[in-house]
Amino acid sequence: MQSFKRKKYDLRKKWNIDINSKIVLHIGHLTDSRNIDDLIYLKKNNTDIEILIIASSYNENNKNKKIKEKLLRYDIMIFDYYINNINEIYQLSDYYIFMVENENGAIGCPLSILEAYSCGLNVITKPFGLIPTFFSNDQLLYYENKKELVKYF
Repeated sequence: MQSFKRKKYDLRKKWNIDINSKIVLHIGHLTDSRNIDDLIYLKKNNTDIEILIIASSYNENNKNKKIKEKLLRYDIMIFDYYINNINEIYQLSDYYIFMVENENGAIGCPLSILEAYSCGLNVITKPFGLIPTFFSNDQLLYYENKKELVKYF
């Protein structure tokens, strides 16, 4: 059986992602309700991390394109196409981040958090929706504002 570190190494090579970086993953739509500025703040204040967003291209509009362009200016990686084996993306990552605070920004208990947690990722999240009901402070890393994010890196 392949070791965890070896699998992560192999997946990063496969996806052409730096094998030595801390990979911070977010999966979701590129909309204002996702609080994307938290990712930009994190990237600007942590030079040793790489941020990867898996974004839906479904219902893309000019506003979404502007958000995408803004993220790309900060060297945030965006994969905006269907990924058949999304589990590989979770497995090559070190952290999962969920920045949504607007109740219209996601469902009450986002599946991406459940998936990331089940893959053994460190999950950093705002106390959104039902998340604090299902996960204690010992299970997830909570933050209230973007300035608190840097303490986890």
